[in-house]
Amino acid sequence: MKIFLCECKKMMSFRIFWIIFVCLFAINGYVQIDRINDRYYTPESYRSFFSETKDMSLEEIQDYTNEMLERQNNGEYIEFPMMLVYDMSELSKECENYPEYLNSIKEQTNNMSAVSIWGDSDTFSYRNIQKTPSAYENLPAEPLPLAASFGLENTFTSPITDFMGIFLVFLAVCGIILKDREHGITFLLSSMPKGRSSLILSKLFAVSLFASFVAVMLFAENLVIGGALYGIGELQRPIQSVFGFYQCNLAVSVGEFLLLFFILKIASYLLFAMIFSLICTVSRNNLMIYGISGAVCTIAFLCYRLIPQNSVFQLFHDWNPIKFTQTAEILGTYQNVNLFGYPVSLKISMIIIIVITIVSVILCCIFAVEKLNHVQYQSVRLKVFHKKKSRRMEDFFMFVIVH
Repeated sequence: MKIFLCECKKMMSFRIFWIIFVCLFAINGYVQIDRINDRYYTPESYRSFFSETKDMSLEEIQDYTNEMLERQNNGEYIEFPMMLVYDMSELSKECENYPEYLNSIKEQTNNMSAVSIWGDSDTFSYRNIQKTPSAYENLPAEPLPLAASFGLENTFTSPITDFMGIFLVFLAVCGIILKDREHGITFLLSSMPKGRSSLILSKLFAVSLFASFVAVMLFAENLVIGGALYGIGELQRPIQSVFGFYQCNLAVSVGEFLLLFFILKIASYLLFAMIFSLICTVSRNNLMIYGISGAVCTIAFLCYRLIPQNSVFQLFHDWNPIKFTQTAEILGTYQNVNLFGYPVSLKISMIIIIVITIVSVILCCIFAVEKLNHVQYQSVRLKVFHKKKSRRMEDFFMFVIVH
């Protein structure tokens, strides 16, 4: 525990990290506020509409919006922007028709299974189609409530937050793993009783703590700003009522979805933290660390962006560290991975891969530290031997010259 506390204290004194963190935290907040300009109506009008309709049923909301659209068409003044009224009218219809949507999934499965274009019964497409209805069977076939959700959408779909988060995780790893090497005390620490396995485990624990801190702080900021601007509505309502999550197959509330979101977001950041830690542990200089880390992130990003879902290389798109940071996309949609022709849940496989990778990286770091310290110890012994040998030769020549 003392080693872990020392590593945390070392990180707390890493001024460059905290300066960059404050700057990126401010930039992230500005970007969230600036996203107001991407919508056709202001947050004030959005909140005002839900305040006006909070006690209305779905049918009453539809009548209310239809009446305002009629008045707008007749050239009369309405208190809300037309695009807002139109959007709320369409969303209320979707919420009311949600039971029909669930029934259509089963009907669509039967229709697609009868078409030969989807392949034989031993193909991935056919198996995936047959598996789809069971993924939605636990959802209650009831109309969804219409409530404010743009605050949640801003939290889940931030375009730049993950880039900042991964960069801050890399800085935290460098501050914890590389400081000893930069100060030239790595070999001295390694010679101590707890200077190998205990030390690297404490460093990885500290890295995990600060990676979790980065994930929670950045997305908590998004949630606070989104909630202040647009509101988040009742946390007890189904997640399917949130705009953009209509097709989610998880039978959870908004509050439970938020909890799952933060847990998986932290897990995805921990995955990057462990990858960066392994690179820092096995690399011999800082230039190699920056190059390998940049290459890993670039390759992962290109695989995520360039490989399509129907490609034979689909696994490199789905089982990808960048993909794993898209937590809302993974939780909010039903998607299976093609594993040798069998559909495997992306949600479950993501958790398994992250756990296996983190455990493997920890074992690799311990092995690398033990092996590297052994090599360094042998190197130091060799240098001492050559130094003693050279001194003996100097003494011999000095004896010859003198005599």
